[in-house]
Order: sequence, then structure tokens, then C-alpha cells
Amino acid sequence: MTWRRTIIGGCILLATGAMLLALLLAEPLAGYYGLDFSPTPFDSDIWRGSPSDDTHHSIRLRMVDDLLARHSPVGRTRANVVALLGEPDGTTYFSDFDMVYHLGLERGGAFSIDSEWLVLRLDDAGVVQEALLVTD
Repeated sequence: MTWRRTIIGGCILLATGAMLLALLLAEPLAGYYGLDFSPTPFDSDIWRGSPSDDTHHSIRLRMVDDLLARHSPVGRTRANVVALLGEPDGTTYFSDFDMVYHLGLERGGAFSIDSEWLVLRLDDAGVVQEALLVTD
């Protein structure tokens, strides 16, 4: 009986160690295998020409921080936002917002399963009052 407990305990310890090693190597390996999380300057033409993408390579996902920092949609009319970003994505997600743009898989790791979205709320005059990054 004792030797079985020793073997089972050793297997559990080995499996735990393997899982910890996998978690420690996940981010470096993600970079090595081409998961590019690096920010990219916002470019309206590239954004509009790049459909939403369920990957970590999404150009929209890499541009959104610069968009919000240097080209904020807040204070712009709906028409101005459409000229800047293109028509919003047709989705039933986040129906309490007026304009929704899919960005790509959530940043933060190679094992993300959620998506990131840019959501905009307009006032009665059609001017953006709020711009948020959200996940589903």
C-alpha cells in the first residue's frame, strides 16, 4: 500500500511541476511563435481595411490604445466615427451601447478565450459620450 501512495504522490508532484513549467513558459513561447501583442500607431485606412479578427494578431487590437489616447472618439459625431473607423460590427453583444467594434482575442496571454471590443455610447444628438474597452 505505501509504495502505491508513493507512486501516486510522485505522479501528482510531476504533473503539478509540468503545469507550472507550462505556465511559466507560455508568454515567452507565445512571443517566439509569433503572437504579437506590440502596440501599433493608429491608422484609419488600415483599421477600416482590416476586418475584425479572432486572433492575437489583430491590427485593430494593436491600434486601439493609440486610437483612444490620440484620436479619441469621445466628442465626435457618429458620422465622424464612421469616417474614422468604418461602420460598427453587426453584433448582438453589448446592446446597451450604440456602436461596437470587435478588436480580437483578449490581450494578456496566449490562452485567452474572450474577445476585446471597443464600445461607444452616444447621446441624443449622436455625439460619442463614452468609449470603453470591454471583454465578452
